[in-house]
Amino acid sequence: MLQSLHIQNVALIDNLNIDFSPNLNVLSGETGAGKSIIIDSLNFVLGGKFAKSLIRQNCDFMKVTACFCPPFSVEVVKILKDMSISDNDNIIISRKTTLESKNDIKINGEPCNITMLKNLTSQLVDIHGQHEHQRLLSSKNHLEILDTFLDCDELFDNYSKYFYKLKSVNEDIKKLNYSSENQERMLDLLEYQINEIEKANLQLN
Repeated sequence: MLQSLHIQNVALIDNLNIDFSPNLNVLSGETGAGKSIIIDSLNFVLGGKFAKSLIRQNCDFMKVTACFCPPFSVEVVKILKDMSISDNDNIIISRKTTLESKNDIKINGEPCNITMLKNLTSQLVDIHGQHEHQRLLSSKNHLEILDTFLDCDELFDNYSKYFYKLKSVNEDIKKLNYSSENQERMLDLLEYQINEIEKANLQLN
């Protein structure tokens, strides 16, 4: 769960701390009040694209820090383990960028790249809008979502077993066809070479 958000030098925001409750949180206000800036800041720290114009005027950098508290999903725990980061404490993600496009990304104080960041945050937050963090719109998640509605592990396991068996048989057929084609080409080559030798009418010495 997103516990807090710290925004620094983003658009009109100089320095802002937002603490979220474990229940429903609603940000409301008139047009221009800054709601979209908060969403842009969150998208930025999650690894989304951004424009340099977001950096506050007369500032040379902007920085956003997000704090997530446990419990975390199995996917998140696995990703943290692969990155050698403990899953027992909060996940603190910070991202800083400068006017020179220098990025500084850290997860619990450990430096990481944008790919690693997106891999983790895609499992932490869904932004339902025109952004990249939408699990429903990611085709790689469609089968997993459909399988949860099936609610029949035995049927899925049987399907998987026969599917991979069929795949293996198809691979064997391809290998056999390839081997047969190679044999035919070798026979053609040998017959050609034999004919060439016979045409040469070679004699002893």
